[in-house]
Formats: sequence, structure tokens, C-alpha cells
Amino acid sequence: QKGPFEFHGEYIRYDIARAATAPDEDPRGQCGMYAELGYHFFPGFMCCLRGTTLVRNASHFTLAFRYQQMDLNDRLTGGSFNDDLKGSGLAFNYRIQEGTVIRADYTWMDAATEDDRQEFTLSFSTYF
Repeated sequence: QKGPFEFHGEYIRYDIARAATAPDEDPRGQCGMYAELGYHFFPGFMCCLRGTTLVRNASHFTLAFRYQQMDLNDRLTGGSFNDDLKGSGLAFNYRIQEGTVIRADYTWMDAATEDDRQEFTLSFSTYF
């Protein structure tokens, strides 16, 4: 985190041991990653609102961009919608306090062999 900007990311890869007689299309490995850049802010006019869910020095808003991709079967291309999937998305969240968030995000998914999809998600999470 640097000032109002925050970066999150993760990469995972693992190999699967298979018998020599296993079919060629059985995966021998899988991998996936995501990278997300967020910008935290709190509109000044909101600091004086009463009767709201604002928590002094804890509530904030975040606008974020995320890129993600995964390969669920290293032996096939597009074995399913989620195999060789790439996606990007925009998110807006309101963090009432550090452990509680309301989030809306819109994701564009680019599948290797199926029609691309778009998805809107609205979520509420607390102390996970």
C-alpha cells in the first residue's frame, strides 16, 4: 500500500502426479493468478453525515481494477469455460469498517473456446 493506492496479487501453480496409463487429456498441472489495483477514498462532504453506517476513521470507499487468468488443464485448451479463462473487472466497494464490506463488481470474461461472458456481482462480507 502506498498512500491511497493498494495492490493485491496472487499466483499459484501445482503439478498433478498421474499414472503412466492415465489418458493424455487428464491434467498434469493447473495454475492461476490475479492482480488488483485499488484506490481508497472518502468524500469530504460525507464526514459530517449523522445517522449513517459511517465509522469515524474506519469507513472508506475503494475503486479497483482486477485482471485474472487461470488454466485448469495444462493438457487441453478450453476444456471447459473456466479452462484457459482470462478476465478483467471493475469494482466499487464501501468498507463500513475494516472487516465489513459491501462490494459491486462487473467482470468481463474471455473464454478460450466458448462465448465470452459478462457478470455483475453484488456482495456483502464481514470478518472473513
